Amino acid sequence: MKIFREYKATKQPTDDFLSWLFIRRINLRVKLLFIAILWIGWLRFSFDLVFMVRFFQFVFIGFLIYLMYLLVLLIKKIAKFIVRR
Repeated sequence: MKIFREYKATKQPTDDFLSWLFIRRINLRVKLLFIAILWIGWLRFSFDLVFMVRFFQFVFIGFLIYLMYLLVLLIKKIAKFIVRR
């Protein structure tokens, strides 16, 4: 709960929790460790072509689902605006 209270007290209006955590809370050593883990993971999986194709397909499908979600929210907002008039 301590970190949640600190987040609520020090966050900017545009910050979400992960950006606040990585930018303001975590020290340089942990950031470098996280970067190293991501880099080692990239080197491990970048040479496996089948994995990379499936990974990018998964990311693309997730992006399409997110766009459909935003479209549904937009349609709901427009319908609510029309009903109010």
